Amino acid sequence: MVDQNRMEGAAQGAIGKVEKAVGGLTGDTKTQIAGTARQAAGETQKAFGKISGQVRQATEVIAQAAGEQPVTTLLIVLAVLDGV
Repeated sequence: MVDQNRMEGAAQGAIGKVEKAVGGLTGDTKTQIAGTARQAAGETQKAFGKISGQVRQATEVIAQAAGEQPVTTLLIVLAVLDGV
Protein backbone atom coordinates (compact mmCIF):
# COMPACT_ATOMS: atom_id res chain seq x y z
CA MET A 1 0.00 0.00 0.00
CA VAL A 2 1.41 3.37 -0.98
CA ASP A 3 1.19 6.05 1.70
CA GLN A 4 -0.92 9.13 0.88
CA ASN A 5 1.97 11.40 1.88
CA ARG A 6 4.28 9.66 -0.59
CA MET A 7 1.80 10.12 -3.44
CA GLU A 8 1.03 13.76 -2.62
CA GLY A 9 4.71 14.53 -2.05
CA ALA A 10 5.67 13.05 -5.41
CA ALA A 11 2.94 15.09 -7.11
CA GLN A 12 3.99 18.33 -5.39
CA GLY A 13 7.63 17.63 -6.23
CA ALA A 14 6.77 17.16 -9.90
CA ILE A 15 4.65 20.32 -9.97
CA GLY A 16 7.46 22.24 -8.29
CA LYS A 17 9.96 20.97 -10.83
CA VAL A 18 7.76 22.15 -13.71
CA GLU A 19 7.11 25.49 -11.99
CA LYS A 20 10.85 25.99 -11.48
CA ALA A 21 11.54 25.19 -15.14
CA VAL A 22 8.82 27.58 -16.34
CA GLY A 23 10.28 30.32 -14.15
CA GLY A 24 13.69 29.65 -15.65
CA LEU A 25 12.41 29.77 -19.21
CA THR A 26 10.46 32.98 -18.67
CA GLY A 27 13.10 34.64 -16.50
CA ASP A 28 10.64 34.91 -13.61
CA THR A 29 12.78 34.52 -10.50
CA LYS A 30 9.74 34.55 -8.20
CA THR A 31 8.23 31.56 -10.02
CA GLN A 32 11.58 29.75 -9.96
CA ILE A 33 11.88 30.23 -6.20
CA ALA A 34 8.28 29.14 -5.64
CA GLY A 35 8.91 26.04 -7.73
CA THR A 36 12.06 25.20 -5.80
CA ALA A 37 10.19 25.61 -2.51
CA ARG A 38 7.29 23.43 -3.70
CA GLN A 39 9.70 20.79 -4.96
CA ALA A 40 11.51 20.73 -1.59
CA ALA A 41 8.23 20.55 0.31
CA GLY A 42 7.10 17.67 -1.89
CA GLU A 43 10.33 15.76 -1.30
CA THR A 44 9.99 16.32 2.44
CA GLN A 45 6.40 15.06 2.42
CA LYS A 46 7.43 12.05 0.36
CA ALA A 47 10.23 11.24 2.82
CA PHE A 48 7.80 11.57 5.73
CA GLY A 49 5.46 9.11 4.02
CA LYS A 50 8.29 6.64 3.53
CA ILE A 51 9.38 6.87 7.16
CA SER A 52 5.84 6.56 8.49
CA GLY A 53 5.36 3.47 6.33
CA GLN A 54 8.51 1.94 7.75
CA VAL A 55 7.38 2.70 11.31
CA ARG A 56 3.99 1.14 10.58
CA GLN A 57 5.68 -1.98 9.19
CA ALA A 58 8.04 -2.25 12.19
CA THR A 59 5.08 -1.89 14.55
CA GLU A 60 3.31 -4.77 12.81
CA VAL A 61 6.41 -6.97 13.13
CA ILE A 62 6.76 -6.13 16.82
CA ALA A 63 3.07 -6.81 17.45
CA GLN A 64 3.35 -10.18 15.73
CA ALA A 65 6.47 -11.08 17.72
CA ALA A 66 4.77 -10.03 20.95
CA GLY A 67 1.88 -12.34 20.17
CA GLU A 68 4.16 -15.27 19.37
CA GLN A 69 6.79 -14.73 22.07
CA PRO A 70 5.46 -12.35 24.72
CA VAL A 71 8.12 -13.05 27.38
CA THR A 72 11.02 -12.56 24.97
CA THR A 73 9.42 -9.38 23.61
CA LEU A 74 8.94 -8.03 27.14
CA LEU A 75 12.58 -8.71 28.00
CA ILE A 76 13.74 -6.93 24.83
CA VAL A 77 11.54 -3.91 25.57
CA LEU A 78 12.85 -3.74 29.13
CA ALA A 79 16.44 -3.94 27.90
CA VAL A 80 15.83 -1.15 25.40
CA LEU A 81 14.14 1.04 28.02
CA ASP A 82 17.00 0.42 30.43
CA GLY A 83 19.42 1.78 27.81
CA VAL A 84 17.39 4.94 27.24
